[in-house]
Amino acid sequence: MPHSTPGLRELKRRRTHELLIDTAVRLFLENGYAQTTVEQIAAEAEVSARTFFRYFASKDDVAMAPLDEVDAHFLRMVEARPEEETILEAFSAAIDASWGTDWSVPALARRLRLARLVQDEPALYAVNLRRGADHEDRLVVAVARRLGDGSDHVLRARLAVAALAAASRVALQEWLRRNDSPDADDVRSAVALFQRCLYEMVGALAPVNGRAAR
Repeated sequence: MPHSTPGLRELKRRRTHELLIDTAVRLFLENGYAQTTVEQIAAEAEVSARTFFRYFASKDDVAMAPLDEVDAHFLRMVEARPEEETILEAFSAAIDASWGTDWSVPALARRLRLARLVQDEPALYAVNLRRGADHEDRLVVAVARRLGDGSDHVLRARLAVAALAAASRVALQEWLRRNDSPDADDVRSAVALFQRCLYEMVGALAPVNGRAAR
């Protein structure tokens, strides 16, 4: 059965949702997270504070929304990858789609600037840790499903997702160290660095000159 075209009400709801996210992120980056209020976001977006709370429970929620979108997209990409691919191949393809080909460069640059803000803002950093843990739990389920039934597969899935999280964290920290204000070239370099760190994770655990890595 074909999908129906969204009605006017749904289109308006989506536009308001995106407008609030765009406005909030811009104000956070321009004025600082702590200095930006829900009332300021609503006023800048030309809606009421009451309307804001119809879409987001808090300022934290709207700040995390762009990163939630990328993580949700990444999960969908992993679930959609061919079963014959290895976990590493599935992760690599999902990184390329989620941080490379499926989003516009300005949208990715905004998300990367937001990632810097999250690293620098203690309140957001704590929220992001919880958000990341929830995302990893969902990824474990998806990876375990690819591997099949059995407790060993769940353990392997958890290890694979933990390795992905570690590689992603190192890639982000390294990228933020190198870049202050991301532009188009920086976005492409970020995707390449994410991919490199993912494969370097495997190499770091491989034997070196016939001996196990220490």
